[in-house]
Amino acid sequence: MKKIFINLASATLLAGSAIVLAQAPAAPAAPAAPTAPAVAMPKCKDGTVSKVAGRGACSGHGGVAKDGAAEPPAPPPPPPGSTARCKDGSYSQAKSRSGACSGHGGVADWLKKD
Repeated sequence: MKKIFINLASATLLAGSAIVLAQAPAAPAAPAAPTAPAVAMPKCKDGTVSKVAGRGACSGHGGVAKDGAAEPPAPPPPPPGSTARCKDGSYSQAKSRSGACSGHGGVADWLKKD
């Protein structure tokens, strides 16, 4: 009889523990690890999309297609009477080549005479 009582007490204790554990709030889930940002795969000139990014991505497909970005605007025409474009972007109206663009980094391009 003593053995039955001990087994019954153990079973009751075990069942009670299971009920308490079932009612306990679950431990919070670990925060998800940040994922690496997806890399946009390049579009090739023939319309296909490369499976790799970087050098040689569209090899055999005509190269990487331009993204549609606008070409930079053309520079404005030089002022009338200009003879040279200086390295700093300014224009010279010097009558001779000697000293043209002095103080402006030198001559970048000589302009054609009209």
